[in-house]
Amino acid sequence: MKPVWTMLIRIAFLLDCSSRKYSNCPGRSPYEGTAGASLYCPARDTLWDIAARFGVPWDELARANGIDDASRLAAGDELVIPGIQGIEGLLVTESIPFGEDLTSLSRRYQVPEDILVRLNHLSSPARLYSGSSLIVPEDR
Repeated sequence: MKPVWTMLIRIAFLLDCSSRKYSNCPGRSPYEGTAGASLYCPARDTLWDIAARFGVPWDELARANGIDDASRLAAGDELVIPGIQGIEGLLVTESIPFGEDLTSLSRRYQVPEDILVRLNHLSSPARLYSGSSLIVPEDR
């Protein structure tokens, strides 16, 4: 038989989990309850494509948006991207103009460089090429 104090600690932990304050609770997603930024679903993109682009499990993306049937995802649907901390607003894809680097793009879009690096999974700022796509937050 377990001592009473260990059972009380377990009950307190489960009560805290039921209030959804902690992400490490059993059966709770680490992305659950996070607002995140949003994105209008591009044409021909699937839920899996969008999840892969942002490094989020596709089932978590579906859950955050209340999607039961991924085949009903349509171009233009607004999706909340869970798990992106410190980034708010609508995410848009822009083409990188010729001659731009990370610093100039940061100034152009008024977004800190570290956020551009996180959103676009840049391993090196030198990996930016003109004409390639860049995800940036846009104020609403």
